[in-house]
Amino acid sequence: MKLFSIVLLQLILFNCYSQTITDKNFADRNGFQEASYNGKNGPNGNDGANRFAIVLFHMAKRGGNGKPGKQGPALQVRVSAFPSGDSAILLVTVTKDGEKKTDKYYVNPKHGKLTISANGGDGGNGGDGQDGAVPTEKRPYGNSGGNGGNGADGGNGGTIRVIFDNTAVKYADCNCIFYNNFGGKGGEHGKGGKGTGTTSADGEPGTDGGNGISGPRVLIEGPDKKVIQIR
Repeated sequence: MKLFSIVLLQLILFNCYSQTITDKNFADRNGFQEASYNGKNGPNGNDGANRFAIVLFHMAKRGGNGKPGKQGPALQVRVSAFPSGDSAILLVTVTKDGEKKTDKYYVNPKHGKLTISANGGDGGNGGDGQDGAVPTEKRPYGNSGGNGGNGADGGNGGTIRVIFDNTAVKYADCNCIFYNNFGGKGGEHGKGGKGTGTTSADGEPGTDGGNGISGPRVLIEGPDKKVIQIR
């Protein structure tokens, strides 16, 4: 009975390992991997010349404002390890809060590196103002240029919670897994359009968007859920 139990355990372990080595991500264990879960970048504002907008007195159109970047998500990261030759391979699973789908990454702590990112998205740029119309006989003095659109704010960085189980806790200091949750970059302002004629003025430039705020420090927890590192 004891022999049967040992053989059964070996078969289960072999089956699990066989499934692992056929995983498409297992081949990347010795390389540099990016696990990017960044918030989406905000769309840029349209240039005034391309906007459908009603204007009065033949005024040039202003540039459209950019849209804000999305906040980075909250990530749950779990790390376990299984033996491989004279070393071990780390199995890193990443799940976004509110989703059931889990992504798997394999890292050889001796040769591979994995960067997990939950950065905020960049804010969209403001569109450029439209140039004033070419002077005509009816409007010999031309037109002022349209103002530039405003850049939008970048999204804030997300949160990352990391748990090393008892098989992998000794690799918590490994220089092989990195975490980023920076704020997104603010969008740039749009330029003012050029005025035409002798008495018209150039349009005013828009304003730049602000950078998003980086997320909180990443807490590394052990199998007892006690914090063992802060990054």
